[in-house]
Amino acid sequence: MSSATYLTSGIVLKRRDYREYDRLVTIFTEEYGKIDAVARGVRKIISKLAGHLEPMSYSSFMFARGRMFDVLATSIKLSSFRIPQTDVLAFALSSFFFEAVDRLTRSNQTDRALFRLLVEFLKLLESTVEEGSHATDFQRILVTEYFLFQLLRQLGYAPVLDYCSVGNEALTAEPSFLSPKLGGLACAEHRGTETFVATLSKQSVEIFRLMADQELAAVRFINRQDVSLRQIGNAMNILLIYQLGEPLQSQAFLTSVLQ
Repeated sequence: MSSATYLTSGIVLKRRDYREYDRLVTIFTEEYGKIDAVARGVRKIISKLAGHLEPMSYSSFMFARGRMFDVLATSIKLSSFRIPQTDVLAFALSSFFFEAVDRLTRSNQTDRALFRLLVEFLKLLESTVEEGSHATDFQRILVTEYFLFQLLRQLGYAPVLDYCSVGNEALTAEPSFLSPKLGGLACAEHRGTETFVATLSKQSVEIFRLMADQELAAVRFINRQDVSLRQIGNAMNILLIYQLGEPLQSQAFLTSVLQ
């Protein structure tokens, strides 16, 4: 980004008010990774940029380099993924995933694979809210957990799942214990006194291994009563909290929707 201006496409992760008429916008771009930019005057009624800066909007942007923040100069909307706020579950899942992306990534670090993961997540979630979709809430939640795992994997935070991460032996007995501090799954013997763990049944471990193998097609159509979404969600939260030091802010909203 050596020139005074630059072009890139990106997806809006979040926005917040800034000064009297401006907004700070966080955009994950294809060429430059995450960018925090100022959108000047977009809170005015006459602003033409405002409609391009909704979270989940996919647009082409021109930025001008600034001292503290780059400045959003122009924008052309390429796509707006239709995930209505009236679909409370889809909105809560997308908000949780977007916050995870924002919190786990640093600004100005190119990651095209992560950008593609964002696009793929939004396309798939959008397909579940379209008319005629037969996706169940169970499947939508599980698919989101899949993409959260891929986010962790892409960033180098994926846990060991094939064997006990402490003793290196096969995991034959139930339950297994997922500990980010220990590096992954551990058997009851090697769990020791570690308390920040998630307890996983054999079925939950199988789901995590499908995620690790990037078997989206298999995960997408699972709709089994013996799979505990509570177990899988708790394990994913533990992995996220270990990296972030605290729960995501959108966790409370998602939890209230799932109850």
